[in-house]
Amino acid sequence: MLKADILALLKRSDKHYLGGGSRVIWTPPFPVWLDRPGFWDKGNFYNYDIEPCFTITLLNEQGNQIPLNFIAREWNPARLKQSYSSNFGLSVVEEKAVLPEDSLVSVFTIKNELDKPLIIHYICWTIQKSDPSSRNEFIDNLELINDKLIFTKFLHKKKLPLFGIQCAFGINEVLDSYDVNFSEFTAIHPHWAYSPFYDHFNNQGLDKKIKISGINQSGLIYMALHKKITILPGNSHTIWSAMTFARNDDEVKDQLNLTLNHKNPIKVSEKKWTDYFEQLPEFNCSDPVLTNYYWYRWYGLRLFTIQGGNEPNYPHSAVCEGISYFRVPITYSAQCHMLETRWMKNPEIAHGSLLNFIELQNADGSFTGHIYPNGIQINGFYHANWGKAVLEVAKIHPDRQFLEHAYFGLARYAAYFDRNRDKEDSGLYDIVDQFETGQEFMSRYLAVDDQADSYNRTGNFRLKGVDVTVYIYQLKIALAIMAGKLKKPDEKK
Repeated sequence: MLKADILALLKRSDKHYLGGGSRVIWTPPFPVWLDRPGFWDKGNFYNYDIEPCFTITLLNEQGNQIPLNFIAREWNPARLKQSYSSNFGLSVVEEKAVLPEDSLVSVFTIKNELDKPLIIHYICWTIQKSDPSSRNEFIDNLELINDKLIFTKFLHKKKLPLFGIQCAFGINEVLDSYDVNFSEFTAIHPHWAYSPFYDHFNNQGLDKKIKISGINQSGLIYMALHKKITILPGNSHTIWSAMTFARNDDEVKDQLNLTLNHKNPIKVSEKKWTDYFEQLPEFNCSDPVLTNYYWYRWYGLRLFTIQGGNEPNYPHSAVCEGISYFRVPITYSAQCHMLETRWMKNPEIAHGSLLNFIELQNADGSFTGHIYPNGIQINGFYHANWGKAVLEVAKIHPDRQFLEHAYFGLARYAAYFDRNRDKEDSGLYDIVDQFETGQEFMSRYLAVDDQADSYNRTGNFRLKGVDVTVYIYQLKIALAIMAGKLKKPDEKK
């Protein structure tokens, strides 16, 4: 058990990234709406941007908006806590989290500071761009089921198939009304007064209608869920909204129900993060900066982890390289993630960071650069020191099955280098693209080609690389050691 409270140790007021160790993260690099309730800035399902997610608006008994004035922010890996004031006799504390069931959840605690009952209309809403004619981003299969809005968001990335994400949106209390309305394209801002709901809200609530097209089907789809709340003087009321993402209807419904039925979603997030930190080696240092950095790095590794088995391209759990575009396994960083995650009690992630690439190994024995949930990078490639990574993982987690799987793939990988990257049989290996080293725009490339630092220059120059050669040298040493452990005497040479 940890002696330190890592969540408290890492607490800050200048951070906002949230994740649950699975497919969804909320890590907008340049948030515009961070001081607003909810998650209006973009989230990610794998490397696909979801924007916006949702916001919350409060109305008074007469249906007029209650502006919430941001006061303060407190972050730790498990949650983002924000405080708001108003001029309408209430205060709000919001706690946001990303749960392991791939849900973005916003928990509102509204306090009545008046000496009379307070009637509040709580509205959670979103805007989703839908442009079927472009085939790049559109909404389909939208339904209201058991007080929850369910829809499919289709997104398209260049050179990859159309990708459908099932989305579900709900409140943890029985709805009083809802509305789905269509609009022509305009700015996608979380301003209640600019939404169609502003004109449609009355004493009965929202319209309880679903309209998803106008004179054409390209535009914005506004979705809102409404709950009327009465709060006695001096009392508080806690309510939460969530949006969750998955790859099929049943899964997304189950995930949303799980989030909405939690007794306390924030406590769930805190427990998951604490459990994670507790199964890691403890580290303390006389320099508190180093201690904090150690735990902060482990936070980052879970933030970027994806669980295996949810996509054919990800049969194994692994660590992605970063946020947004980099929210995928990438060969250049996977070697490092193996070395880091080998210290975990379970080697699943350290193993998976290599095995996903072996599962999708190219016919010539090379590895792809990026593995997407619905495809691979066709022309991408990165050099990596796989041999050292495998041996270091095996020292801590001896596993014959892993060694056999790794040996087969890495032997083919080494043969690719002998065949394609050292045709002179010199023992030195070629770089043919500045990007494949992860060290773009270095002067060494220009020594052999004054256009080497240009895009699309693959194969137009050859340069023997010291780093690449060391990687393959160490790989062949590792293969010999692995052959000995696997009792392959003919291959140990």
